Amino acid sequence: MSGRGAFAFLVANVLAGVLNYLFQVHAATVLDAASFGLLSAWFARVTIFTTVATVAQFLSLDFPLAERSLFSLVRSCAAVALVLLAGITAWQAGGRVLDPGVLTAVVVVGNVLFFAVVGQLQARLQLGAVALSLFAVAVTRCALPFAWAKAARGPGFYLSHAVSALVGLLVILAVVGRSVPTPALRSREGAPSLHLRLWRPLLLALAAVALPTLDVLAVSATSDAATTGSYMRMALAARIIFFGGASALQTILPYQLHAGIPGWRRLGSCALPNAG
Repeated sequence: MSGRGAFAFLVANVLAGVLNYLFQVHAATVLDAASFGLLSAWFARVTIFTTVATVAQFLSLDFPLAERSLFSLVRSCAAVALVLLAGITAWQAGGRVLDPGVLTAVVVVGNVLFFAVVGQLQARLQLGAVALSLFAVAVTRCALPFAWAKAARGPGFYLSHAVSALVGLLVILAVVGRSVPTPALRSREGAPSLHLRLWRPLLLALAAVALPTLDVLAVSATSDAATTGSYMRMALAARIIFFGGASALQTILPYQLHAGIPGWRRLGSCALPNAG
């Protein structure tokens, strides 16, 4: 693990946290209360679905692929990302708006592929490549809504969330070289059984990604969209604590990887773009 890669990883995660928070502030400022409430409720539901992406990342850390298989995975995932981006662009060019259900499916597929690849790169301590991809995801999510006029940015907030992980996959394809180091974690002595390797990451993922959205789900289920939006505007102050804590937690990961701590014991591996 190079010091430069670890520093880039730290900076990228801090910036990702800042940009993800600004994304929500931007949405709260531009949208009316009802529209922001609908957007917040959709974000919360999508976050629950993308918990599986965080599990994929944890499992990738414990099951690093061979070099040839890793390159095949990166190319295949980037190809899927290109196809989805081309389809979304063509649909939007016709002046049509994608259904939220379709966007949810794109978010889930994109995040699972992205975080599976990120986990593979983290297992090889390729933190510079991970840093660039995380930063690209956050920038895409924050900047894309500005492609719409201020009064009509609603669809842009949904779309930016859907395509950001796809952009991250393309960045990984562009920056990963023709060879990568041997995975830093090879030893399986005393490793827990397979079902423990699955359940422990799942519990960590639920705690780090899903639990912070339960209040939004509860409010949206018991109140109208305008009330949900008003609640989320007030809750943005508390989100500063969440994103700040998540950013701080990310700084631990490079040292845990270097020390060879098993994947299910690691904290800080839930990359911030998935917690946005």
